[in-house]
Amino acid sequence: MRRKAIPGLQFFICDECRKAWQEPSRDCQSQSTVNCPDCNSDTLLNKFELKPEWQVDEFGNLIEGKEYK
Repeated sequence: MRRKAIPGLQFFICDECRKAWQEPSRDCQSQSTVNCPDCNSDTLLNKFELKPEWQVDEFGNLIEGKEYK
C-alpha cells in the first residue's frame, strides 16, 4: 500500500561545505537528494517537518506563488 504524501519542510546539510538550508516539499518524508546551492554536491535529506495544513492542488502539489514556511 502506498503512503500518502504529506507536505512540509525538508532540511538539508551539505557534507562537503556544511551549508544548511530548508525547502518546502509536497512530500516532505520522501528521501530526496538535492544539489547544494553553494558547492553543487549531492546532499541527502537530514530531517523533515510535517505541515499537513499547507494547501495543495488537486494533484497534491504545492500551490505556486504561495509562501510556505
